[in-house]
Amino acid sequence: FQRFSNRQANAFNTRVSQESAEAVENLSNKVKDLTRSVRRVEDENRELRKKNREMKRRLEECEERMKRKEERNDERMKELERKYTGLLFMLGGKE
Repeated sequence: FQRFSNRQANAFNTRVSQESAEAVENLSNKVKDLTRSVRRVEDENRELRKKNREMKRRLEECEERMKRKEERNDERMKELERKYTGLLFMLGGKE
């Protein structure tokens, strides 16, 4: 009985050791996969932030151009109003 029990115990211990080693290896692989995923997401995040900064810069440039165009249009409108008023005055009209 004693030998059989020892043999059983040894077999059980061997199986548990193998299963433990496999579990550790599986967990190690999962950690490696997750680490790669985190790095990939961090890289994507950096790229998105870079694109976001570029888009903000381009938006500010567009807003500045629009502001300058509006200012030029306002000046043109004032000039046209002055000319129109001058024409009316020359034609004897009243404004």
